[in-house]
Amino acid sequence: MEGCYTSAMKKKLLLLPLAVILVNGGLTSCTFGTNNNEKVYLSFRRTISFDALADSYDEPTILFHHFDEKVEKNGVTTMEKRYIANEMEVQAMLDKKASFIVAAVPDFTCLCWKNFVKDNLSIFITENNADVYVVDSKTVLKNESWGINTSGNDPVIAIMSNGKAAYQTAIKDGGELAKDRKKLSAWITDRANFTSLYWVGEEKEVDSLMDSPNSVIYFGRSSCSDCTYFETNFLFDYFKDPNMRLQYPVYYVDCDVEGRRFKNGEYDEGQWKAYKASHHLAETENNKAGYGEGYVPTLMQISSSKTVDAMDVYLNDTVKKNEEGHYVVEKSYFTEARKENHYLDYIKNYTPLEGLDLGTCEEEGVKAYYWYREKLAAYHNAYAKDFLDSMTIKIMPAATLA
Repeated sequence: MEGCYTSAMKKKLLLLPLAVILVNGGLTSCTFGTNNNEKVYLSFRRTISFDALADSYDEPTILFHHFDEKVEKNGVTTMEKRYIANEMEVQAMLDKKASFIVAAVPDFTCLCWKNFVKDNLSIFITENNADVYVVDSKTVLKNESWGINTSGNDPVIAIMSNGKAAYQTAIKDGGELAKDRKKLSAWITDRANFTSLYWVGEEKEVDSLMDSPNSVIYFGRSSCSDCTYFETNFLFDYFKDPNMRLQYPVYYVDCDVEGRRFKNGEYDEGQWKAYKASHHLAETENNKAGYGEGYVPTLMQISSSKTVDAMDVYLNDTVKKNEEGHYVVEKSYFTEARKENHYLDYIKNYTPLEGLDLGTCEEEGVKAYYWYREKLAAYHNAYAKDFLDSMTIKIMPAATLA
């Protein structure tokens, strides 16, 4: 896999351990223990900048999944980082059937928690680029459907999958999981596989990706229904293929954050349009691969000339019912005019979607929308698969090797 990352990219951007290059970190089994239970494929890893890594020596909680919270003081609005995940954020992940790690903590001032984070959990995060959501145990108690059991004053590590906790264990003060990094790592990796889809937090990391050749980026939004559909019905499952090895990691940029769609905690249309234009989502004079004013979800690969080498816009089709009662695609990224463009070379069997007659449906309104979305998703899933397949190396299952 040598040559996938430039030395400049390594210096400017991310901490990428050996497990990243090996994608699954050598974890080939899909089961653990004697109960033959399936391993959970964690939906995201996360990028960890060298700055964050340096800061973590003094404040290791900086390595947790974080979000910006709007704070008003003396009439001045500021955005402050929070390293305790909010309730809505966790629920949104569960709603889209994402798999991820949660640490539920009853007392953040307890030395047992602080020592566990500093001497154990933070090191596991950096070694595996793990994406860990930390929540207050009170939040867990409010959300019984999450299936996380609190354990007195002990923190709990839970692996979430299919909308609830699949595995969990208490971190007993003085116990082996609290003290022994290898034991903690083994407990998690016996139950979970790490995929090669990386959540990108800081904008300077996104800038480095846009400036680096062969970057593969997924632009989405946590509140976007098309993005949720894409992830739940295609993307997360794609990365579960044990015979797939990506030549390049795929980086996820959530645009529902400060500096992208939001400014001082409020949606800012002008800023969002400018962001889409500067990040190749919008069609401009210098970027014919873009789509209108820019839409998500979009998969994109950046070329060595810092332009779009390959692009896939998932859904975002406009469908209208004609006089004959047929649902016809009125507007789509995939048109006859784009057919011969180099940024669609990854598609094996191209069908222009603009003008496509999807047939008739007895349902109306939302039910009709679900019907034609399913029909369109068949095409979009094929195109997204072609896009990602062009970035991967397929390996033969071990059982078939002579």
